[in-house]
Amino acid sequence: AQSPEAIARTARDAGLAAVQLHADPSADDVAAVRAAWGGGAVWAVLRLADADVPPHAAALFAAADAVVL
Repeated sequence: AQSPEAIARTARDAGLAAVQLHADPSADDVAAVRAAWGGGAVWAVLRLADADVPPHAAALFAAADAVVL
């Protein structure tokens, strides 16, 4: 996994408008990337087991600009 600083550096260098975080990021991960980047949107990818949404999903929905299920 890349550090928030590495993600931010890549996003700035590439001129991205959004980054998408994989590997079930937490709300803290989203906040760390947002703080390091200070740029565009931060999306999170959340894996689902069957149709169950994990308990931490509410915090992720609040922190990320978008959540891909």
